[in-house]
Amino acid sequence: MSERLDPEEVKDLVSHIIDEIGQVVFKYEGHIEKFAGDQVMALFGVPLPHEDDPVRAVKAATEIHQVVEKISLKVQKSIGQPLSFHIGINTGLAVTGQFDFKQAAAHHIAGDTINVAPRLCTLARPGETLVGQTTYARAGGSFAIEPLEPVELKGKTIPGRAYRLLAARKLPAKTHRILGRRASLIGRQRERAVMAQTMAKLQDGRA
Repeated sequence: MSERLDPEEVKDLVSHIIDEIGQVVFKYEGHIEKFAGDQVMALFGVPLPHEDDPVRAVKAATEIHQVVEKISLKVQKSIGQPLSFHIGINTGLAVTGQFDFKQAAAHHIAGDTINVAPRLCTLARPGETLVGQTTYARAGGSFAIEPLEPVELKGKTIPGRAYRLLAARKLPAKTHRILGRRASLIGRQRERAVMAQTMAKLQDGRA
């Protein structure tokens, strides 16, 4: 693209794309942590945590692909090729310093969660989103996501799991639990007995 366009045109186009991406991220109450050339790092859950931050991140990724595709249709002829993003999403613990609300930035954010996300991004093909195992577990009820073969991730001693985002589910799962895991209810015999007695009374017409 830089070979075919004037540097000012490249700068304006990239700035326009970044601005559109920022609006999508803000829509889901995430924030842009930093820009690096044509790369964007966005955080969800810092400084405002939500129960569904992984789902918000995946929704944002889906819309970002749509936004870039629309822009691509307008400029593809002038730059001689389509534009596309590739996205990696990872969920987990991270350590951050004080959050600067004036600059909307977290200082010195770090952790293995942060390190894995760009690795997934690198593995993703153009127009594709790859997510980590915890993101898959938290967002799999809202999206169709397929597991890939274990992959070698730079800086990791054992192969990691990556999952490819396919599409949003028409009817998201309403059960709030870790995807694919079930557990028996234990240590609640007294509570279950009270519930059973209460149900029996209701069936007898005694509220």
